[in-house]
Amino acid sequence: MRKKDERRKQKRDAYKERKQAEKQARKDEIRELKALKKSEIEEKLRKLRKLAGDDSLPLSVDDLEADFDPTSYDKRMDEIFSSQYYGKSEAEEKPVFSDITEDSSEELFDIIEDASLDRQSVVYPRSIVLWKGIVLSYFFFGVWLI
Repeated sequence: MRKKDERRKQKRDAYKERKQAEKQARKDEIRELKALKKSEIEEKLRKLRKLAGDDSLPLSVDDLEADFDPTSYDKRMDEIFSSQYYGKSEAEEKPVFSDITEDSSEELFDIIEDASLDRQSVVYPRSIVLWKGIVLSYFFFGVWLI
């Protein structure tokens, strides 16, 4: 008696299993991408709340994911940024910095004398505005021979 040949059946079963595994892998990948996208949107909402200066803004992920409708957008923005939002006083006060021109000229530089070398070093304060109010201060050392 001949042995039954089940190679085709085994290949069909292996093909089905492989396709199911690929389908499950795609579903898992889509689930991970959705979770990543949701976390990105939540991060944008957090930044928006921080920029608005109010952590209690009634914004949600649905507001950002919904299709854009100008009338509903205007209505929603009027709800969020109402007179209560603009009526709040800011608790933070801007820092006050003293100007360098208010200082006397003697305080602007220090003279360091080195008796062994017969020379004077002068320390000049310098500052550079890096970006919108951020100032980098440094000192320039000049050497004068006597």
